[in-house]
Amino acid sequence: MGLAGSTDRHPDRERAGRPDDGPDVSGADSRIDGLADLLADRGQLTDERWRRVLHQAPRHLFAPSRGYAVPGSPGGPTERIIDRQADEAGWWDGVYADMAIITQRDDGAGDPASPQGLATCSLSAPGVVVPFLELLDPRPGQAVLEIGTGTGWTAGLLCAAIGQDSVTTIEIAASSAISFSAGHSVTAVHGQRVTQPRRMPPAMRVRSSSPLTW
Repeated sequence: MGLAGSTDRHPDRERAGRPDDGPDVSGADSRIDGLADLLADRGQLTDERWRRVLHQAPRHLFAPSRGYAVPGSPGGPTERIIDRQADEAGWWDGVYADMAIITQRDDGAGDPASPQGLATCSLSAPGVVVPFLELLDPRPGQAVLEIGTGTGWTAGLLCAAIGQDSVTTIEIAASSAISFSAGHSVTAVHGQRVTQPRRMPPAMRVRSSSPLTW
């Protein structure tokens, strides 16, 4: 079931415009609000600024056209293939559910839409990303380093929250990142061994979805 209809439990919420202020796409605004409502009801979204940020960096702009969706928490939706070309409605439902979407298997050698193989890149589940960002508590003027870009969604959310000039993101595999969409341009670094980029100020916050060796 999609999340578009669950929009009446938070009548006082503040709606944020999309980056381009263009027409709503396939009910994206209501789907974002439905997802935010779900997270708020679970206590995973407690600061309404993150609802606004979810509108400013819509998750569908960072989602693959084809992938494998897995629930972000026990009791969540059933894991399944999502394929925009074959089932666009099902794709939208998967993108705006609390599900991680696998975008790469076996470092690119496997089929990301298959349940077989090691997941090596994914679009993280909203129920993981939003609470993490609330704990990180980034503020304008603070430099944030993200390690593990993935599809770029978390970097997009950070850009919307504190400004693109304050965000640097590092990814080991350049091919894994889909896009830095939603009107944001972020400093991105690729490679297995990375020294501090010249443009990157000293990080005041670090967010990592990858193992770290100091």
